[in-house]
Amino acid sequence: MIMNIALSRQQVQEAHHLACQSIAKWGNARGYYNNRLRSHLIGKIGEIATETWLRDTGLALTPHYRDLSKERFCDISVNRANASEVRIEVKSWSSEYWLDLGRCIAVRQYDALCQKCDLVLWCVLPRPIPVIETIEYDEYMVDVGRWSTLEDIKTAPQVWTGSGSMRKVYNYQLDEKSLRDSESLLKVLKGLI
Repeated sequence: MIMNIALSRQQVQEAHHLACQSIAKWGNARGYYNNRLRSHLIGKIGEIATETWLRDTGLALTPHYRDLSKERFCDISVNRANASEVRIEVKSWSSEYWLDLGRCIAVRQYDALCQKCDLVLWCVLPRPIPVIETIEYDEYMVDVGRWSTLEDIKTAPQVWTGSGSMRKVYNYQLDEKSLRDSESLLKVLKGLI
């Protein structure tokens, strides 16, 4: 099941503010993918949507993505009742790239990803993207809740992705049908499985 989370204009503006801080720090660094304001904004919108959804389910969270000094941490930690935690990395894509380029983790990034998180949660943002593209909205809907284990990622096919003039990146790319659903994620986060 995919969860559609509504973000307010204020939440989208907060994402823009966080993205501007992030690009100011990392804008000149070479990353696995494009290091532009648009990419950072898409990521921050996905992180805020994920935090909103998980808080609404009653989970106790630590949103590391909000603290620029913790950008090397996982994006969100879920603090379970038994004092353990589940570390979540949020990966967000514009709907225009989701089918062909989405669900990717750079092969070179995989080992570092294993050090910082326990699972990856996928978000898809519809176009147009607020702030970057012209759009009138009171609420902006984001699809959240599909997720993958690190093992799911490691066993996914390794392919070169990128079309046209895009930089080609060697990625693990998961089939959309292989993504796990939001109900199973909530069971994991609540320690039920």
